[in-house]
Amino acid sequence: MILVLAGRTQDRGIVKFLTEQGYQAELLDLAEGETASCYLAIMQREGIEAIVDASHPFSKQPSEAVREICQEKGICYLRYLEKEEDLPEHPLIHLVYSWEDAAKKAAKLGSTVFLTTGSNNLELFLQNCQNQRIVIRVLPEHKVIKKCQDLGFQGRDIIAMQGPYSKELNKIIFKSYGASVVVTRESGKRGGADTKIAAAMALKIPVIVISKKNPHLTEEVKSYEEILASIKEG
Repeated sequence: MILVLAGRTQDRGIVKFLTEQGYQAELLDLAEGETASCYLAIMQREGIEAIVDASHPFSKQPSEAVREICQEKGICYLRYLEKEEDLPEHPLIHLVYSWEDAAKKAAKLGSTVFLTTGSNNLELFLQNCQNQRIVIRVLPEHKVIKKCQDLGFQGRDIIAMQGPYSKELNKIIFKSYGASVVVTRESGKRGGADTKIAAAMALKIPVIVISKKNPHLTEEVKSYEEILASIKEG
C-alpha cells in the first residue's frame, strides 16, 4: 500500500497514476492539528510501504512528523513538490529557505516591508522588523483581519483584497504604499508570484522569495515519473 498525503484537490492525480501502474494507492486528506501518534497509527495499518507527501508546500506539519516516523520505521518517504518555473536571475531577487530568514532579510533591505504572504508567520516579521513599517495584504475574511488587528496592525497597514492581481495592479499597490521591499512565496503563476515579482522589478524594489524547497531534504520529487522511479528503487 502506498499512502498519498494530500491537502489539495489536484494531488488526487497521484493516486490515479499509481493505480494505473499497478500499485495499490490511497489518498489521505490531511486534517489540521493531527499529531505524530495519529500518523503512526495510520502508517502501521495495512502494511504501508511508501508515503508520498503531497501536502501544502509551505506546511511544516505534517511533513516533518511523517518523515521522522518513516525514517524510524524504514518506510520509503517522498516529498512531492510540483516543479515551478525557474526564478529569473536578478540582483534584486533574494531567494530564502525559511520564514525567519525572510523576516531577517526584509529588515535589512527596506523601511517599508510589504508582505504578500497572507497572515502566516506575521509574528516573525514583527519580531525582526521592529524599526520598519510592515504592510500586509490578506484575504478579506473576518478571522484573518482580526488576527492582524490582534497583533497590533492598524487599518492603514492592512490591505484586504481577493486576488488574482495583475502586474499593473501590483505596481499601483506597491507604489501607493511606498513599498521598499516585497516578500512573496515561491508559488508560480497559480499563486501570482510571477506578477508580484514582475511588478517589483519594474519599480526597482527588492523582492524576497520564500522557497518551498528544503535544501536539506534529499527525498524531494517533482513529477509522477520521479515518484514511480523512487518507489521502484525502494
